[in-house]
Amino acid sequence: AAGVVTAKDGTTTQLKEGDYVSLSGRIETRAEMAAQDSIQKLQAYDLKHPGKRKEMEKAREKAEKAKEKADKEKEKAKAKAAKK
Repeated sequence: AAGVVTAKDGTTTQLKEGDYVSLSGRIETRAEMAAQDSIQKLQAYDLKHPGKRKEMEKAREKAEKAKEKADKEKEKAKAKAAKK
């Protein structure tokens, strides 16, 4: 059948679109390759900009907290307006 690969140990695997088989017989799926690529990009970014991702994460958390606080203030204002 098309897309079926038999390994050295006799196990067969059905290949899907985007899967890759190396000459050594190792099979990589598209998802595995994408995950590996993402990790490599993060590592390269960290080497280029040390500490930048942590700063960005802190800034994002701070912005989320500020938004939550603003939302609570709006809720309080609506509650006060509804009471009047």
